[in-house]
Amino acid sequence: MIHRKNILSFSLFVFISIFPFSFLFASSDGEFKIRSNYQFQNISFTSDAHGGDLLFSYNLPKKWGFHGGVDYIDKFGDAAPGFRLGGTYWWTSSTFTSLEGAWAPYQVVIPRQDYLFEVGQILFKKLVPSLGYRFVDYKDDNTHMVIPTLTWYFHPRFIFTGKYFFSYLQLNTKNTVNHATMTKLSWRPWDPFQVFAGYAWGEESFESSNPVNPLGSFSAHHVLAGYSWEIYKGFGIDSSFDHEWRSNGTFLNTVNVALFYRW
Repeated sequence: MIHRKNILSFSLFVFISIFPFSFLFASSDGEFKIRSNYQFQNISFTSDAHGGDLLFSYNLPKKWGFHGGVDYIDKFGDAAPGFRLGGTYWWTSSTFTSLEGAWAPYQVVIPRQDYLFEVGQILFKKLVPSLGYRFVDYKDDNTHMVIPTLTWYFHPRFIFTGKYFFSYLQLNTKNTVNHATMTKLSWRPWDPFQVFAGYAWGEESFESSNPVNPLGSFSAHHVLAGYSWEIYKGFGIDSSFDHEWRSNGTFLNTVNVALFYRW
């Protein structure tokens, strides 16, 4: 039977890292953006996986923003669509709240329901501490996450982000606590171009993405890299790569390639 999740997948890091800090690179006016992404995943212990998503967003810097979209994944022979909707509201020029929801009622590999709530505060114009809570509902278990984050804009063109993930898993009658960390450094050598690199580590109480051994145990290391480049008048491309190797001898390579347009 096909089971579970990969809590440290790169998509999770992107999911909770991009929004709401995009205001630092936006103009003072509102901005619409449409983005289409394709994902390919090479998995050592089973066949390759494919997926895609289409996301539409509007952001009015330090006031409010919203986004919504659809996605589709084909993994372990389990293929179904999903939907997401979210937004951010700035209570003051330095305090924000964001909420994200995702639904994939016919999926087994990815969550059927996924909610993220986050509050944050800008300090000294360079430090942004935030605290997030995430609830994830899978076919056979639930996961609760507490996610403290610190983002440091220590230079006009450099950003450092550090995250800690505390996860409480409810798998039938078995309850387990997991931990994970992630660090990322972003560099903007010129305004329409940005690159990043990072490292992540996490532990799993069971083999989340392996239908052959769904109750295995492992820890995982991730090397992350990517870029975003606005090539011409709002049209651009962004891409990311995540190499994950696990203590049980398996590995995953995840590549995302997206086209976007903003106006």
